[in-house]
Order: sequence, then structure tokens, then C-alpha cells
Amino acid sequence: MDFAEKNGQWVLTPVPGAEEIIPADTIILAQGHDVNARWKKSLPGLRFQTDKTVSTDATTGQTSVPGVFAAGDMAGAGGSIHSAMISGKQAAGQVIRFLNQPA
Repeated sequence: MDFAEKNGQWVLTPVPGAEEIIPADTIILAQGHDVNARWKKSLPGLRFQTDKTVSTDATTGQTSVPGVFAAGDMAGAGGSIHSAMISGKQAAGQVIRFLNQPA
């Protein structure tokens, strides 16, 4: 997706050919500052902070559910898109580390 000006406003616009398929067992999406209620029900054992963000390990971004990571607004790293992006990049690095651990 990209932003394009339409009728004086910026709107998200699909970019043809920019699709990418990434295999995954589970993907948790968060938009805004709260976690979608569907995810709360589908992951029993997922713990939350009093502000309704997902509780994560401060170093790894891993949640109370083993192998599930959270970042950005969903994990309390809100404030700016920049902070959320940094949080996401750090969590992605920890996911890679987790996946590369010997079984």
C-alpha cells in the first residue's frame, strides 16, 4: 500500500505487483491503540496490562504465550509511528532469534 492524493486528501492506495507472501502460523494485527477482541479470545493465557496493551517481556517482546510476540501500540510502545516501528523491528529480531534456537 502507498499513500496517494485523491480529492485533496491522502488515501491508502494498492501498489500493483508489490504483494508479498510470507508463510506464518499466526499473525496478530493491531490497528489503533487497543487489541482486537477476537485475538483476546483466540489466545487463552495472553496477559494484558491495565491499559489494555499486551504484556510482553521488555527485552524480547514475547508475550505470556510461548512463541507469540507483540510490538508497537499493541505492546505499549505507542506515542509515535517511529516508536512503534522501532518496537516492531526489535520484536522481529527476537522472533528470528527464537525461531533459530535449537529444538
